[in-house]
Amino acid sequence: MIKKYSSILILVGGILFAQTTDLEKEKINNSPKSVEESFTKAIIRANIIEDYIQEFHTKTSYNTKGNINQKEHYSDTGDLLYTENYTYNDEGKLVKIEMTTEDQSFTKIHDFEYTTDGYKEIKSENETVIAETLYKIVDNKIVYQKDTSLLENGIFTERTNEYKGEQLLKTDVKYGKDGYVVNYKYNQNLLPIEEVVYDLKGKLVSKKRRKFDEKGNIIEENLYDSTGRLKTNNRIKYEYDTNGNWTVRTQFANNLEQPVSNSKRTIRY
Repeated sequence: MIKKYSSILILVGGILFAQTTDLEKEKINNSPKSVEESFTKAIIRANIIEDYIQEFHTKTSYNTKGNINQKEHYSDTGDLLYTENYTYNDEGKLVKIEMTTEDQSFTKIHDFEYTTDGYKEIKSENETVIAETLYKIVDNKIVYQKDTSLLENGIFTERTNEYKGEQLLKTDVKYGKDGYVVNYKYNQNLLPIEEVVYDLKGKLVSKKRRKFDEKGNIIEENLYDSTGRLKTNNRIKYEYDTNGNWTVRTQFANNLEQPVSNSKRTIRY
């Protein structure tokens, strides 16, 4: 359940605003041609950091409209693992994402079909359709989303979003007989400073509170349980280039002195 709750921040920053470019979603300024990023995380046992491993290493190129053209994924030794290619129609809408491993043994495709009130995303692996997602859009904002697994007897998850102007106020999530509700609060810069999660009976499940720097990036996030007890405290430090884009992002957690993760980016303009 907690894993489902933790995914909401991605939703807020990503697909809710359907007409936002990829560079805008990622808050990358000055229209770079490509971004190379590596992410390293700590291996923690008994509250002690034992080692660090590379979680991912990607190279992403963008088209002139600020959307992803291609993304390459590499191993920790620098070998190319797989490539994602993005295809757009004449209107600039994304119509396909095709991921292929370097040895051509595995292919994953996301096809996008557009309608008058939204679009459908169809996911397949090695030519077998495994899932689909239906989106309904009003005023360039996703108001309804239904994720259906075609491999698990049609199991689905529904999300309904409520807005006030450009601000997402509430998300209702249902899967089977279960679900939860998330309420959002914003600061004067329209950044999401609080997310409160309730179960379907209205009982408090958890609360997140965030602080942002002057560039709109998260510098602290606290997660509280249903009793108000602090569960995790995450602090993030950034290094920026002359264009105001971060090139190093280091995350610390709770009382650990060493970082729990580190991201490095090389941005080519």
